[in-house]
Amino acid sequence: IDPAKLKLQIDSIASQRDEIAAKLLLIDEELRRGEGRRQALAAKVVAIGSSSRTQRTGVVVVAMPSDAAPIDVSLTYLVNNATWRPTYSIRAAADLTGLQIDYDATILQKSGEPWNDVRLTLSTAQPTRAAEPATLEPISVDVAPAEYGKSLSVAESAAPPKPMSSGFTGAAGAFSPRSGEKDAADASRAAEVVQNGIAASFTLPRTVSVSSDMQREQKTRITTIDFKPTYTYVTRPAVDPQAFLRGLCRNDSGFQLLSGVARVFLGGESVGITTLPDVAPGTDVELWFGADKRIAVERQLIAKNTSTSGLLSKSDDVVWQYRIDLRSALPTQASMEVWDRMPVSRNEKISVKLSDVSPGLAIDKKYEANEKTKGLLKWSLNLPPRVAGMPPALVSIHWTVTLSKPEKTLITPLPE
Repeated sequence: IDPAKLKLQIDSIASQRDEIAAKLLLIDEELRRGEGRRQALAAKVVAIGSSSRTQRTGVVVVAMPSDAAPIDVSLTYLVNNATWRPTYSIRAAADLTGLQIDYDATILQKSGEPWNDVRLTLSTAQPTRAAEPATLEPISVDVAPAEYGKSLSVAESAAPPKPMSSGFTGAAGAFSPRSGEKDAADASRAAEVVQNGIAASFTLPRTVSVSSDMQREQKTRITTIDFKPTYTYVTRPAVDPQAFLRGLCRNDSGFQLLSGVARVFLGGESVGITTLPDVAPGTDVELWFGADKRIAVERQLIAKNTSTSGLLSKSDDVVWQYRIDLRSALPTQASMEVWDRMPVSRNEKISVKLSDVSPGLAIDKKYEANEKTKGLLKWSLNLPPRVAGMPPALVSIHWTVTLSKPEKTLITPLPE
């Protein structure tokens, strides 16, 4: 090896490396400047919205006799990036005499076509989704091959298509402060609803406008529905010592309430946000209005005793005694639903019994067929109103749970 030639080669490689590093620095700097320009242009687009129009052309040929009378032709087509979702405001009167639901549509359209002064029909139909279910392929099983770790070959069913946003029938409607279109707040009339088996359509009774905007959502009123709820306070002190107000309502309107976000008001004050499920006409829905501090709930474990019984076949017995105290400061009688629980045995060697229940458990058939078999305890009672100048009246619930098991048998842990 010639040391002099080797040194020249090393120096040459080092020089080339330095040149490449310098070029990389220049490229990185240019990329940073380009990214800065891209972000600035993107921010400008967001600021001004999508002002460009989408131009579509087509040829429609209609064969007609030469002496035929003029006819009107209606063209229907689908566009992308136009969707809506339901939003609600649930308003309960402070004295619990009634309830209203404001049914709104939040619209977002980025089709490139501004909809000016149009008739709007909102539809639950989804024309871009498949009209038939995905194919369900059969599954086969075989003896595993001798090679260690080799998996079986299984034919799996095709994954169902992902859900897409609800589409539009016709054009859209809401307010657009940019061009001074009609404000949805003045929409006092309800939409006309048409239920056609699979899909429902809501035709608004007014013309409205929606700009093609990349960012702004627009809201318009579909209708306002009056409900006649049955109010009940519900408490589950084993997990939360508060009484929550529940309204059970039947949808007697002709409107399909779609799943969506709802802001809840009680007597003009916001009490929270919930999600309203799908509610078909003629079906019931539960609405919740938060905890009422005027009802005090206290759950206590009065006593817990452990003993051994039996002569030849001994058993360990555990006895729990519980009490729930309820006090209402409401000026009127309050319907109350109280829930608790007891263990349910999954082994024939373990016995769990309920006794000394006062007052008696609820006797409605739905509860007895479903929750009671799972060890859930339910009481339905009325709390008396508070008398002026007097402390709230006390209403108490008592019950005893006895668990028996073979002596020294270990069982899964139980909450008190």
